[in-house]
Amino acid sequence: MKEGLQDNNRRPWAMGLAQGYRIGILLGERSNAFWSHMEEQYMALAHKMGIQVTQRWPAPRQTPQSQLRALKAMLDLRFDAIVVNPMTRTNLVSGIKEAVDRGILILDVGAKTDPDAVKEAAPLYRPVRTVDFFEQGFLGGRYLVEKLKSVGGGRVAIIEGRKNSAQSLGRSQGAFQAFCEDPGIHLAFRKPADFHRGKARELAQKIMFLEPELKAFFCANDTMALGVADALGQIRREGRVLVVGVDLIEETRQAIQEGRVTASVFFSPAQVAEVVLGTALNILSGKSQVDYGPVPSVVVDRTNLCLYC
Repeated sequence: MKEGLQDNNRRPWAMGLAQGYRIGILLGERSNAFWSHMEEQYMALAHKMGIQVTQRWPAPRQTPQSQLRALKAMLDLRFDAIVVNPMTRTNLVSGIKEAVDRGILILDVGAKTDPDAVKEAAPLYRPVRTVDFFEQGFLGGRYLVEKLKSVGGGRVAIIEGRKNSAQSLGRSQGAFQAFCEDPGIHLAFRKPADFHRGKARELAQKIMFLEPELKAFFCANDTMALGVADALGQIRREGRVLVVGVDLIEETRQAIQEGRVTASVFFSPAQVAEVVLGTALNILSGKSQVDYGPVPSVVVDRTNLCLYC
């Protein structure tokens, strides 16, 4: 599978624009393997581009508040730009405004911050379009709808992530829309588990106790999908209840192969890194911001898993 941008004319580092810029990147929860993979992708691409990248985690508690503290600490490190991955639509607003007041370019990956809260921060605050969260949820939900048609539909659940998180809101609503379009599907539960494996496991246990004939779970990320799979394993329902997540992290690949997780909505972390760092370099070099378009997403299950290794 080819990852990354295909048009070299849209790669600013291919045009000699990289000039030793220093870019800070604020990541999400270290407990989510997706972010460790993104860390690797950013480092590899920065080396290729010839720019210096420093990455920070919201330590030690991995909360929205600790992520804000990490951002404010980064403001004193003299970065040319800071890339943020907000945990909620509002948790980094004060840090973004402070950065802009200091003249620091802020790039918001996935445009996760409430635009009304930062509308006065333009033009130094730049939302960067990457994946379409609603589309990801709709793809996962529609996949479950199609799988359940052979058994006449059934009752399903949506496991949301953190409240007020853009990716959770978009993915959950996308799955909800897909379920609503089929009269044979009935949404039994729609509850948050904060993108946390243990919380998802406990929630799935409660749901299966209350709704033992539930047919499927859509989870707003793979960490929670694995938690649901853990719960199903404890009651010997693995493979009998469908589970779909988002991100296709390495452990989920193995779980799909083993039949513990049914599918995951995949998108290319390498392409996300190219869009983000390419956008930063374009702006820092005085070029106009390029809209690379949404990074495509696709449902991956056992039938096509080998194409996304």
